[in-house]
Formats: sequence, C-alpha cells, structure tokens
Amino acid sequence: IGEWSRLLVAFIAFACMVGTTLTLLDGYGRVNAENVRLLSKSKQYSNCSVVFWTCWSDFSGLAVILWFNSALAEMLRFVMISAFLIAPVIAWLNYS
Repeated sequence: IGEWSRLLVAFIAFACMVGTTLTLLDGYGRVNAENVRLLSKSKQYSNCSVVFWTCWSDFSGLAVILWFNSALAEMLRFVMISAFLIAPVIAWLNYS
C-alpha cells in the first residue's frame, strides 16, 4: 500500500487484536458459567457466576503468560496440551 499507511495498518491490527481478546475473555467466562450450570443441573446461571468465571479466566490466562514469560515454545506446548485435554469435556457437556 505504501509507507503512508503504516500507522493506519498498525492501529487497525491493534484494534482487531483488542477486540478479539475482549471477545474471548467474555466468551470463556460465559462458557465456564454454562458448564458449571450443566454440571450442577441448575435451571440458569447468574450474572455473578459469569463475572466470577470471566475474572477467573482473565487471571489464569495472565498467570500462564507471566509464568512462561521467557519461554514461548513451552507456553504454546502447555496451552495446546491443555486445550486438547479440555476440549472433549466441553464437547461432552455441550452434547449432553
């Protein structure tokens, strides 16, 4: 495109990443609240549950990033293995 668009493209890329991050943080909290509701056989989940699980996923994600601060390959390996092990459980909860 050209040198003139460098800052514009950087801003748009940053805005996309911030939007994606906020969407994922909200989504994980809602999915965790729904999973707990399904496991406890409640009729519906409360907003407090969504806030709790959103904060829990935010802080646990930050803890993983800080724990593997200088080891990107090990962090990716940990996250991929965790996702591989948790995905069947979430799929089973959604199916049932």
